[in-house]
Amino acid sequence: MKTKSTLFILLFSLALINASAQLSGNYTIGGLTPDYATIPDAVSALQTQGVSGPVVLNIRPGTYPGKVDIAAVSGVSATNTITFQSENGDSTGVIITDSSSSSTANYTFHVLGTDYLIVKKVTITRTGTNANSCVISIGADSRYLQILNCIIESNIASGTNLSSAQVYFPLGTANDSSVIFSNNIFRGGSYGIYIQGQFSTPMPLTQIKNNRFISQSSRAIQLTFLLSPVISGNTISPTTTSTTFRGIILRKVNGDYKITENRITGSYGNPIHLDTCNGNPGSAALVANNFIQTIGTGAVRGINVNFCAYLNVYHNSVNINTNSTTGASFYIADNGLSTNINVKNNIFVNSGGGIAMRAGTGGLSCFASCDYNDLWVAANSINLVLLDTSSYTNLAGWQAASSLDANSVSFNPLFLTATDLHLNSTSVNNLATFLTEVPTDIDGETRSITTPDIGADEFTPLSDNIGLLKTFLPYAGVCGDSSTSVAVIIKNFGTGTQTGFSVTADITGSVTQNLTDTYSGSLVTNQIDTLIFTTLINTIGGGNFSITAYSQLAGDQSLINDTITGSFMLYGKPNAPAVSSPQQQCSNNLQVSAIADVGDVLLWYDQPAGGNLLHVGDVLSAAVTTDTVFYVESKKASPTSGCLRITEVQLRTTNFIEIQNLSATTQDYAGWVVAASGNNSNINSVNSTYWNLGIMGPGEVQYKTDNSTDNYWGNNLLLSTTGRSWVMILDPNGVIADFVSINYPADSLLSLNATIAGHPVTVGSEWRGNGISSCPTTTDDNQRIGTYDNNDVSDWTCSAESKGVANASLDTVFIECGIVDCPSERLPIVINILQSFTVNLGPDTFVSTPFSITLDAGPGIPYYFWSTGETTQTITVDTVGTFWISVVDTSGMCSSGDTIVISLNVGIGNDPGDKDFMIYPNPATDKVTIAADESLLQSATIRITDLEGRLIHTKEIIRNRKNIVLDLTDFNKGIYIVRLTSGKHDYIKRFTVIR
Repeated sequence: MKTKSTLFILLFSLALINASAQLSGNYTIGGLTPDYATIPDAVSALQTQGVSGPVVLNIRPGTYPGKVDIAAVSGVSATNTITFQSENGDSTGVIITDSSSSSTANYTFHVLGTDYLIVKKVTITRTGTNANSCVISIGADSRYLQILNCIIESNIASGTNLSSAQVYFPLGTANDSSVIFSNNIFRGGSYGIYIQGQFSTPMPLTQIKNNRFISQSSRAIQLTFLLSPVISGNTISPTTTSTTFRGIILRKVNGDYKITENRITGSYGNPIHLDTCNGNPGSAALVANNFIQTIGTGAVRGINVNFCAYLNVYHNSVNINTNSTTGASFYIADNGLSTNINVKNNIFVNSGGGIAMRAGTGGLSCFASCDYNDLWVAANSINLVLLDTSSYTNLAGWQAASSLDANSVSFNPLFLTATDLHLNSTSVNNLATFLTEVPTDIDGETRSITTPDIGADEFTPLSDNIGLLKTFLPYAGVCGDSSTSVAVIIKNFGTGTQTGFSVTADITGSVTQNLTDTYSGSLVTNQIDTLIFTTLINTIGGGNFSITAYSQLAGDQSLINDTITGSFMLYGKPNAPAVSSPQQQCSNNLQVSAIADVGDVLLWYDQPAGGNLLHVGDVLSAAVTTDTVFYVESKKASPTSGCLRITEVQLRTTNFIEIQNLSATTQDYAGWVVAASGNNSNINSVNSTYWNLGIMGPGEVQYKTDNSTDNYWGNNLLLSTTGRSWVMILDPNGVIADFVSINYPADSLLSLNATIAGHPVTVGSEWRGNGISSCPTTTDDNQRIGTYDNNDVSDWTCSAESKGVANASLDTVFIECGIVDCPSERLPIVINILQSFTVNLGPDTFVSTPFSITLDAGPGIPYYFWSTGETTQTITVDTVGTFWISVVDTSGMCSSGDTIVISLNVGIGNDPGDKDFMIYPNPATDKVTIAADESLLQSATIRITDLEGRLIHTKEIIRNRKNIVLDLTDFNKGIYIVRLTSGKHDYIKRFTVIR
């Protein structure tokens, strides 16, 4: 009996011990004499013993290496919660860390089916590689999880790899409800928080509030298949420059989800991105009171909506600052498939060159309402709003076309800074409509029920607040002057009228000077005015200048807008040319000259100011018969790409591409290339051969063909009359200097994205509309015309082929290309015309022997000098040959002359028509083409003489040719005789060289 009693008592005692082993109350981890030496020890006790009441595990300061795995714990409930926290309340004092790079246990802290777990005021880190650096991993059936006031940290990641997400919750179900992340700092990783529920059972009650997300590479927050999550009060500050970054991205999230009071700054991608997210007809989703700012170069969207329904976008302040012309503050990306979108009381700013609001095809149907917004873009933006394929440059045009935004405005809201979107300006004050869904602003301040403010900030303008907007004078890129004005634009941002305040401008750079003036006018609230400083500065030498200007209002309540800085470059004016006046000149040989400084170019005019530009160059030749006055000034020559153009393309059997330096100055195009497409169907195919350019003289024309005997390109040019192709000129930096589209429709050009000469190239705005098409006749080709480069078909026409010869309509169109637009003083040159004569002996003549011809130089000439030695007005000749006459006036300064060739009739066809034997252009400047029937140029001799019979050039033709191009560089100005002898045929024509 004694033995049985003892055994019973022992078993009873063990049962009591086991029952009392369930945890309840406060425990310590780590440090001296703890309840548990390590965190895994405490977790083991929880899972083996369970809990019978609330459990708080106070972790003493220190670093706790290794992984933590916590699964389901028995006994937990809304009352019997489990809390892991730092004992001293300092999240930096307790560091739970793991340094492994394991992909199978990719976490530091793993929660698997643990309900009612709270982790707060600790640091959890992962120092593994970017590929495997998850910090907190959450498995299915984890309900009522709270991560509070913690630091979640991992390496700065790159790319979009989910295995480096800091919080990774991949397959949440309805059993995973009420997951809360609040007041944490997330630093590093590819994703800050990644949660994905399941389509059939979206996960409810997720809250992400008042956290800071720093330096994530791909996403700060991404939620998929969730029900009614709340994302509020978070600050997101990425450091990546990737345009694919997303601050908050929701995909297939339903219910009355809320994205409110978040601050997203420095994003290069889309700060808020909603994809296939649907609210409810009775309880719409809400995106409100957010500060959103982006920077960079991509086509980013501040708030991007795609395939969404029942969404209210209210009281957001969005500041987009990118140079993409398609970047938008608010964008509905689908083609009219979103529905019931309300957009009210928002500030949509695009200060970088893009648009404020955009919607795709059918986009009007997406809006249930859109009003009381501020839509504003910078001056360099092309459009304010894009809808379908229509663009609207201003608010009035958008209102009329859409019937939306009737009460909206278009003001620069003047945020405090690019990233701090609070306001002090009166421009958007009191202009919103009250919305019950948003009773407070981003700072928790109560909104006015009668006159709320547009944007996320409800504010009261200051009474005394003068600021500067920008410098007004001098304009950048203009000519310097001995008395240049400086001016700034001021604005009264406050509610009180201001007068008598001073403004100072400190100028440094090529000139150092300090200017101060007092504004003596009366500036009422929101009024803008210009203050022009009375002291002038001397900028005649040009150069780079910097201005720091600031207002000084006594009692100014906001100094943040008082100071502006700017910089500008002015061109210096050259010295006036050296001239001689008056001058005596011959009417038939006017040669007026002046001397400019080295590097300067002379421009000749017919008036002392304004007037017509007559010529660019050192010597002016003009046809005048009476005394007159010409005017000349100097300008500086400057290299420029704006003068190099594609001027002619041949699309038929033998293709060629012609370019011209349209400048009146020599340009160095070393490093530039001409590129052509590689086939007639793939726009991104590039011809394997490039045409490498070099120095080109004033007006010089060059061409390349796919004829191996004529300036060969190097392989076949695929410029087809029916196929699609393109030609472009690229500068050394890969910037398109000129582009011509051939047969491509306008929409196809958007897909051009090729690597050309080592540079990624897109066509951008270098061509507008459809490409040029083939000319209807086989004798014509496509040639550039007009006075401007419009980058469309209006720049081109069909004309007779003139390969290698400047297009007549472009000879003076771009005459000032390559010349800085800063003239010197314009000086007069008086011209006294001397008596002079023009002699005409008539056309060249073919005769049969015997013959006798009288040659007459005309009456009234003081002195005659014939090639025969005679000095009379007329001579009689009875032999063939070249005869010339030179006449001189009484002053001996003016002369004239002419030549006539008398030839015997030999064979048939000695007087060819223009189609058999042509010389063009005539007159010519630098090159002349001699064209003849191939049979004439099969074996021929070409001789060129001047009017005095001197042989200037001879050329033997030994094979079939269609034309001969002669370089006239060494030819003086004057008249020349061309004699073509081919077999029994002897042809003569003349041409004139002008300079």
